[in-house]
Amino acid sequence: ALDLIEARDTRGDLRALVVSGEPGVVGLATDLVKFQPRLQRVVQFLLGNVVVVRDIDVAVALQRKGIRTKFVTLDGEMVASSG
Repeated sequence: ALDLIEARDTRGDLRALVVSGEPGVVGLATDLVKFQPRLQRVVQFLLGNVVVVRDIDVAVALQRKGIRTKFVTLDGEMVASSG
């Protein structure tokens, strides 16, 4: 059943955000979690465009800069462009 899941590619702008060294950005969730290789598609589907940030202030600041994605803080708070 896992082979039926279509993984999302991580958006290039999000990968660039992480590489840029933007203050408060920890990384992409897919790069920060450990999982078995057979679960790659599932993890990519669920976390492909999730950015982990230091705190809620960083998430809000990035949204105000026009970055539309899901942000999760180190404390587990979530901020999504959808509300």
